[in-house]
Amino acid sequence: MDFVTITDAVVSNKSVDDSQNYIKNLQYEKTVVTIPTFVLLALLFILGIFGNPLIIFIYYKEKKKTATDILILSISVADLIGTLTNLPAKFYIYLRSYSMKQTYACKLYFFSTSFNFTISLCLLLSVAFVRYRKICFTFDWQVEPRQAHVISVVAIVYALITSIGHMTVHGRQTTNTNVTGVYTFQCSIDDNFVNTGWPKIFMIIVISMVFSFCVALTYMYVKIGLKARQQMKMKTRLLNLGERKPAPKKNVLMLRSLRNQSLDDHKLWRENKSYITRAIRVETTLSIEENAHRLHEYPEVKSNERKQDVLTLGNKKATREFRAEGRTTVMLFTITVIYVITNGTTILLAFTRAMNDQFFVTLSQVNVY
Repeated sequence: MDFVTITDAVVSNKSVDDSQNYIKNLQYEKTVVTIPTFVLLALLFILGIFGNPLIIFIYYKEKKKTATDILILSISVADLIGTLTNLPAKFYIYLRSYSMKQTYACKLYFFSTSFNFTISLCLLLSVAFVRYRKICFTFDWQVEPRQAHVISVVAIVYALITSIGHMTVHGRQTTNTNVTGVYTFQCSIDDNFVNTGWPKIFMIIVISMVFSFCVALTYMYVKIGLKARQQMKMKTRLLNLGERKPAPKKNVLMLRSLRNQSLDDHKLWRENKSYITRAIRVETTLSIEENAHRLHEYPEVKSNERKQDVLTLGNKKATREFRAEGRTTVMLFTITVIYVITNGTTILLAFTRAMNDQFFVTLSQVNVY
């Protein structure tokens, strides 16, 4: 929803050469001012071109995809499409700010920007809801992968409807310049809707939608953070409680038992030491059920020690899964915050333009906008 000036000069009382020189000077000043924007867009383009395909490749390889995986895939695909369409359009518009004459260019630009913004916001909200249900209501109803596909389709339809309305209200707007007889056409509210109340009504609806989404995102991530903190404290207490009376290692028990036998058995110990050592080793990568099955094969280990080992292994596996879930949640939260902050200023400028167009005229006169 960036607003850029697109000029189509209509000359009176000025020669054609003077008008062209004036437009070239405006273009040069605009290009110099927007150099930081070019750098930022170039970085975003590089990150989007290489980052999104990598994410798609990693998550697409997963055989059993969760609802979060499907939504992350949808976000990556939407962002890749936006990178390939919206960012080049911004480059083109910025570099030809005062020489474009196509009316449809503005409408397509607004449609693309609105579509990518809306679908990404909807999918980020959906991901937050999935994480919220998974962490705060672990043993309750959860979003299934099939439902995640439906959510993605609904997000696409909603983004299309919103973008069509955005494209209808916005387009080329005729404005004056400081030179008499030279007019400009900027990508803003369309001339057909300038003196009507539809732009204000539309922007109020958009702002209300974005505000409600941000409130929902804030609420869910705050609840997720509080729940994760509570679970971490409980996990720390359980680990500290288990460390007070550490259980002896199985191999220590076996070695102690064998070394206390008679000298006649010492030869048997030397000959079978490597086998016994391998037999009592339990791989940490095995699941709890596999370890329980293997431990039953060695009756030399006491039953309470077997149970303690299974419980310890289960705690380690649960800890790894909990930390992985936490890292995923933090990553998604960071992406959401960055996305809302970077697009929030654009939404605010669009809303201000719809409410008071003279505000932007003042900015353009002092070369701020």
